[in-house]
Amino acid sequence: MNITTALAAIALAASALAPAADAIPITPETTIEVHCVGEALPIDSTSLPPAPVCFDAQEEAAAYLEGITQSQSRSSTSTIVLGTVYENSNYSGSSYTFWGSGACNGATYGFASLSGGWDTRISSARAAGGCWVTLYKATGYGGEKATCTPQCASIGILNDQVRSIVFRPEGTIG
Repeated sequence: MNITTALAAIALAASALAPAADAIPITPETTIEVHCVGEALPIDSTSLPPAPVCFDAQEEAAAYLEGITQSQSRSSTSTIVLGTVYENSNYSGSSYTFWGSGACNGATYGFASLSGGWDTRISSARAAGGCWVTLYKATGYGGEKATCTPQCASIGILNDQVRSIVFRPEGTIG
C-alpha cells in the first residue's frame, strides 16, 4: 500500500465514525507517520522493484524487516539494510527503509524513479551496510544530487525534491 492510499483509507475510516466531543479532526494537514520497508535491486537489474510494505509504527516495520533477515539467513543470500530515508530532517517522521540481497561491497542498488509519494517528501537520509546514499533531483539519476557519507541530517536544496536514489559502496560518489 502506498502512502497516498494509506492516508485516504485512514481518512475514509475516520469520517465514518461519529467524532467524540474532544476528537481531533482528520484533515489533509493531519500528519500520520507511515514506516515502509522495500527491497532495492541492483542498479543494472531489468526487474521492477517490488512495492514497499508500510506500517503505522516503526516497531512493526522493524519486526517485518527482522523477519525477512531471518528467513534469508537460512538461504544462500543474506539480506542487509542499505539505508533509510525520512520525511523530516534529523531522521524523523515517516520513513522508508531499503534492504538488499547483500552489502554494497561490489554492488550498487538504486531506484530510477521513486513512487508512492516518496518522490516529493525526503528531507534526511542514512546509509548502512557499507553504503553511501546519493539522492538525485531528477528521475533516472539526473540533475542536482547530494551524497550522504553515510548520513545527511538535512539535504538542503533537495528537500522534498528527491526523485531517484542510489546506494553505492562506501568511498564512491555518483
